[in-house]
Amino acid sequence: MATAIAASTAHVLAWNTTLELPAILLTLFLLYAVNIVRHRPRQVRALRAARRRFIGFCLGLTTLYVALASPIDAIGEHYLFCVHMVQHVILVYPVPLLLLQGLPPAWLSAWVSLPGIDPLARCLTHPAVAALTFNVIFTAWHIPGLYEWALRDPLVHQLEHAMILVGALLMWWPILSPITSLPRLAPGVQVLYVLGLAIGHIPVVAYLTFSREVMYPTYEMAQRLVALSPHEDQQLGAIIMQLASMLTFVVVLAMAFWHWYREESAHMGNLPQTTESSHTPAY
Repeated sequence: MATAIAASTAHVLAWNTTLELPAILLTLFLLYAVNIVRHRPRQVRALRAARRRFIGFCLGLTTLYVALASPIDAIGEHYLFCVHMVQHVILVYPVPLLLLQGLPPAWLSAWVSLPGIDPLARCLTHPAVAALTFNVIFTAWHIPGLYEWALRDPLVHQLEHAMILVGALLMWWPILSPITSLPRLAPGVQVLYVLGLAIGHIPVVAYLTFSREVMYPTYEMAQRLVALSPHEDQQLGAIIMQLASMLTFVVVLAMAFWHWYREESAHMGNLPQTTESSHTPAY
C-alpha cells in the first residue's frame, strides 16, 4: 500500500522530460541571442533597454516551461481542474506579458514589414479582432467535448495550449505593442479595451462557477488528491481564473489611467497660460 502511494505521488510530482518543448524554447532563445549579438546597441541607454528586454524574454520562456513541463501539467491534466486553470492563467497573463516586453522592436519591425505580413498583422492585432479571437479560443477550449478531447489526446492538448498562448499574445498586443507600425492604443482607449476584456471573461467563468453539474468527467472520476469534491474543484478553478483576470486588469487599468493622466497633464502644460490681464475688459 505504501509503495503504491509513493509511486502515485512520484507520478504526480514528476516533470515532463520529453525533448520537444525544451528544443522549441532553446531554439527561440538562440535566435534571440543571435539577434542581440548582431544588433548590439552601442549607446548606454539603448543597451540597458536591450538588457531589460532580454531578461523579460528569458523570464517568459522560463515561465512557459514551468507551466507546461512542471507537475502543474500532470496534475491539471489528470486530477484537478483548478490546477489546470492555474496553468491556463500562466499562459494568458505572465507569459505573453513577459514575451511582449522582451521582443526586440527593430527585429520585429523588419519581420512585420515583409510582403504580405503587414496587412495580416494589422488585421490580427486590431483591438476588436484580437479581443474576439482570444475570447473565442478560450471559451471554445472550455466546452466539455473539446476540453475532454484535449485531455485524452496529447497532440490536441498541445494545440490547445498553443492556441491559448497565441490568442493571449494577440489580446495583449494593443496594450503592449513594442513597435510603432502596429501601435499601442492611446491610454484612454486602453481603459475601454481592458474593460471590454474583463466583460468578455465573464460568461465562461460564470458558467463554471454556478453550474450545478461537474462539466468534465475526467475530474469527476479522478483520484482525489485534496479534500475537494469534483464540483468544488470546478468552482475553485473558475474563481482562480476570475481572480487572476481581475488582478491583472486592475493593474493594467491603473497603469493606463496613470499614462492617460500624464498625457493630459503634459497637454495642459503646453497650452498658453491665461493671465489675469487677458480677462480684464478694456474701457
